[in-house]
Amino acid sequence: MAAGLGYKEFATGDVLTAADANGYLASQVVMVFASAAARTSAIASPQEGMISYLKDTNATEYYSGSAWVAIGGGSSGDFVKTGSATFTTQSSVSLNNCFSATYDDYVITGYCSSSVAASILARLRASGTDATTNYAYALDEIYLSAGPTSVLSASTTSFLIQGTAAGAHSFVGFNYTIYKPFSAAETFMNGMSTRDASLLTLRGGLQHSTASSYDGFTLYPSTGTITGQLNVYGLVK
Repeated sequence: MAAGLGYKEFATGDVLTAADANGYLASQVVMVFASAAARTSAIASPQEGMISYLKDTNATEYYSGSAWVAIGGGSSGDFVKTGSATFTTQSSVSLNNCFSATYDDYVITGYCSSSVAASILARLRASGTDATTNYAYALDEIYLSAGPTSVLSASTTSFLIQGTAAGAHSFVGFNYTIYKPFSAAETFMNGMSTRDASLLTLRGGLQHSTASSYDGFTLYPSTGTITGQLNVYGLVK
């Protein structure tokens, strides 16, 4: 089948060409888009019952009348991938449009190595722009050679995912849950990360106190570059 051209409404008297039949009529049975953002751009007013396939996340969804919902018979608590990235020697990695009204909460998993010993940080973003104020966190570092050490910040420019001045990393894996990032309210995260060398884990809670809606986030090192992978999963309502 030819690649889908998007969505088109035919009017009385329109000539149905072969290109229209292949590119619009056939693909509108299940409309194919590169991403959720491309779908939103193509369909300004989706109608209840529409079905679409997203190539970036391999997700098939239907429109319920108020939101795009994953097809698959899932119940509350199921995971549906909404974004992913594989990156090599990048100074920052941004995932856009991985948060939406389709899901309330999301799980972010990933791993990365750094070109230098560095902390790993994250910022929420909306419409391609990072939010750079009003972050806070309360975390515990657990070392092989010592007991827990608290890491606190009441007001900073990013979330701390892993590493401090005394405990930077060269490799880290992490798993965080973020609550209602797309809602225009304060955003909270909690979870855990594990790194190499003497620091085993960093775990705790994070808060962004600005009451705004966010559709993505940026991961970056405090210095140098990172190489690794990210995955984001929506929790079915």
